[in-house]
Amino acid sequence: KNHKAASVGRNVWSAQCAKIRETFREEGRIQASLNNADHAMGCALYWAEGSKDRNQFCFANSDAGMMKKMVTFLQKYFDVKGDDLKVRVSFYENGDLDVQKVEEYWGKVIGLENIEWQKHLINPYNKNKVDPANRVNHVNKLPFGVCHLKVAKSTRIVHHIYGAIETYSEGQTVIDPQRTNTNHSSAPCEKT
Repeated sequence: KNHKAASVGRNVWSAQCAKIRETFREEGRIQASLNNADHAMGCALYWAEGSKDRNQFCFANSDAGMMKKMVTFLQKYFDVKGDDLKVRVSFYENGDLDVQKVEEYWGKVIGLENIEWQKHLINPYNKNKVDPANRVNHVNKLPFGVCHLKVAKSTRIVHHIYGAIETYSEGQTVIDPQRTNTNHSSAPCEKT
């Protein structure tokens, strides 16, 4: 009996969350119909480089300009502040680079106060990856690594972007937010 009631409760909750997510997608469709170039760029960057998780905004890239554009997009359209951000960096350890320098670099790129630095993924120096002809190490190709940016409580942002992408792509997108991350019991449902 309790299992049936719990199942009914989960189904009701799931339906409510689906309705809220659809509201966020419609907000994105409306914004996309206004043809703002910076909105289109932010959505396109996420479409190309963002995680396709249903309820968590995550964007990763090594390009500082692209990361800055994404942060500006988040600030302008979603009022994201520094304390909404969780940031970690994947980088190769070498003689010139340490965690402090990496955080200083990406902190300047992001340009917001109070970001939360998460545990970085530091790959050890690998002498087998050194080109013996010129002794150039592959780690210099991405001197400050790849920055991973997550936004706390970002269901609205993700579904807004999905809705906008539907409009920008004229319905040709293959993103199906209903089929990604189908664990409904743990999927957050945010109203704001």
